[in-house]
Order: sequence, then structure tokens, then C-alpha cells
Amino acid sequence: MPEPLFFAWSFLVVDGHQGTQIATGTATRFGYIDETGMAEIEKPLQRLLSGFIRMHVLHHADEGDLCGNWMIGELRHHGYHISPGTLYPMLKSMEKDGWLTSRAEEGGGRRVLYRITSQGQIALKVVRAKLQELFREVGEHKDGK
Repeated sequence: MPEPLFFAWSFLVVDGHQGTQIATGTATRFGYIDETGMAEIEKPLQRLLSGFIRMHVLHHADEGDLCGNWMIGELRHHGYHISPGTLYPMLKSMEKDGWLTSRAEEGGGRRVLYRITSQGQIALKVVRAKLQELFREVGEHKDGK
């Protein structure tokens, strides 16, 4: 029997212990990992999910200007809990890669607004195509189910 896939998101509290909700196989079957077990998968999982976060950023930057604090809230809405200390270096990295451009908010505010570049739009198209291909492949089961 193949090993089940685990998807983790958002911290929750069960019986007074903080842990992470885990879905195995389908979104309706849940398990629980305590803080000790989470330490083993947290960093690798963060690295894996960082690609999804970048996709979210490109998607929303394609819709219009975004700021880091808004993006943190938007990501939280989708179950990603990311700190400013993680997001802002990611945004700077995406800007360095040529996918985003930044500017100070008009009116002397301290906010920095990010928008997608033409290179970022090309990258987003490639990501969307690869994501559709991945969904088709992951959705297929060898046993026909």
C-alpha cells in the first residue's frame, strides 16, 4: 500500500496542545501532530509551500498593486501563516528576479506597493500551465479511482 500524502496548514489547539492539522489522502481525514513531530516536517514543508506562496503573490500582483501587510492577510485567509520576516525578503527576491517592481505609496506613506512586471506575467503563465499539468497528473490514480 502506498504511503499517504500529508498536507499541513494552520496551527490549531487540540486538548490544550498546539499542533498542526494534517490531512491524509483526502481533506476529510485528519490526524494530529504535536510540536515535537511538527519540528521534523516544518522547515521542509515551509520550503515546499514557498512556491505556492510565490504563485499567490504573482497572481495578486497581476490583479493590481499589493502591499506586504495585505498579502500576509490574504495568505492567512488561505491557511498560510507567514511572518513579515519571511514575506518581505521573498518579495525582494521576486523583485530581484525581475518578477515584481516596487514603489513607495503616494502621499508620503511608508508602505511599499508591489506590482507584477512583464517578466512576472510570463512566469505566471508558465506557473499556471505547470500547475494545471500537475493537477491532471496528481488527480489520476493508478488503480483507476
